[in-house]
Amino acid sequence: MQSRCAISCLFGAVERNQASKCNARNKEHRICIMSVERASRPKGLVRNYLLNAAGAGLPVVVTLFVLPIYISKIGADRYGMLSLIWVLVGYVGFLDFGLSRASANALSRLASAGPDERVPVLLSSFYLNLALGVAGAVIIYVAGHVVLLHSELVGAQFKSEIIEALPWVALMLPLNMLAGVGTGALESRERFLESNIFSTVNGVLGQVLPLCGALIFGPALSVLVLATFLSRTFTAFCVLSYVHYTERPISFRTYGKSHAKALLGYGAWVSVTSVISPLLDTADQLIIGKLLGPSAVAHYSVPMNMATRSQILAFALAKTVFPRLSNLADVDAKALASRATVTLSYGFALVCVPAILLSRPFLSLWLGEEFARFSAPIAPFLIFGAWINGVAFIPFTFLQSRGRPDLTAKVHIYEIVPFLVSVWLFSEWLGLVGAALAWTLRVTIDFLALLAVGKIDRSIWCKLTPSTSIMVASCLTTMFVGDSNTSAVLFALLFGAVLAGSALAWDKQFRALLLARVPVVRSG
Repeated sequence: MQSRCAISCLFGAVERNQASKCNARNKEHRICIMSVERASRPKGLVRNYLLNAAGAGLPVVVTLFVLPIYISKIGADRYGMLSLIWVLVGYVGFLDFGLSRASANALSRLASAGPDERVPVLLSSFYLNLALGVAGAVIIYVAGHVVLLHSELVGAQFKSEIIEALPWVALMLPLNMLAGVGTGALESRERFLESNIFSTVNGVLGQVLPLCGALIFGPALSVLVLATFLSRTFTAFCVLSYVHYTERPISFRTYGKSHAKALLGYGAWVSVTSVISPLLDTADQLIIGKLLGPSAVAHYSVPMNMATRSQILAFALAKTVFPRLSNLADVDAKALASRATVTLSYGFALVCVPAILLSRPFLSLWLGEEFARFSAPIAPFLIFGAWINGVAFIPFTFLQSRGRPDLTAKVHIYEIVPFLVSVWLFSEWLGLVGAALAWTLRVTIDFLALLAVGKIDRSIWCKLTPSTSIMVASCLTTMFVGDSNTSAVLFALLFGAVLAGSALAWDKQFRALLLARVPVVRSG
């Protein structure tokens, strides 16, 4: 009966009348109708995307201002030690077993449900994350002594500071995991304004408070880590308090073993992806270091970081559509995923096309002609790969929203060995260009595989042709532009105009978004 109501909401006046009658008869049907209507509202998607993009971008802007002061105050060596600590925390973060993502998916499916249905899922995830977080904290504390204190990378002058800082480092893991559950609960109801306020406050405080601590109490690692811990404690408390308010009434005795089992089943596959992704992201640089030397890693990593940082625009859209894809019927979710993929291909290309054509002048101006001589030839390939990988966020998100994180994990598992072999061989044959080509080939195959296993609309291949063709043409053009900055600017303007015209002509969602006249997302 619920599916009949959903269909009646989506098609035609006669069906809408039938839905109204159904609505009058049964409260459950009213919830169904409200859910589908809410899922098809276009303005909400645009607003949520802008909020997520701003939430991801603001901490980056703050970093640009704070980081130089930070490094000048605490020193490059101490900042390097701090970076190693955060790397350790990041790698142990997989111990959440994907429960934050799992709870966000489960709660998104219950977006219109009452506390009696949502609270057991929320608390099951909360208690599981608390238990795993405590276990992870113990692992970090023990591993920190082994890895950091007995590593040649850690200078003797920092070891006493690390010993004092490790307890706070360990406690940050369960804190982050519990805050992740709260953020997932907010995003499941598409409360992106609140979630981005909390994440922005967390990002800004996490940079400003340690800097203030260093200025007042000195640059010891224990001071910096404690200040970071206090900032995250504050934001975690705010997030969880707000979730408690919005999800009330909450009985903390509510717990369901069936919910816990389902969350762990989903989250286990997410954690597989979380373990494999860092390997796929860093293996090329490790192989380059082995074959070509440390300086080659620097020449490769700078344009790679520049390319991947641009993906915050794609990540913001994937984050926006995840709860809605989780809540929609399968046919409507596929339609939304198809539209979002095509629109993102144009929108993200508007950033990547100028970046490709202007990469050589930018690197020369930023890091000098000598550095650009090695980095500029590979930048177009890496930016092209970042574009493909960014667009792939949508089919990746679609599969996870439909409860199939196993498919995304299996795709990544199958990629590991071919990728490692191709990076090694291509690097031996073509140097840095070969490594860039191997990475771009890997993310291209990843994108095609995700589209195939997701069985998204076949017509998407034709719809992606214009944006893909312009991206390829931009990469080829860099081979002929050479060192002429004027030519690079002119071609960037030309290809940007052609891309914008193609988007307006071929993608009605992009046209609607730009002109703000017709719906961006339709339910039919």
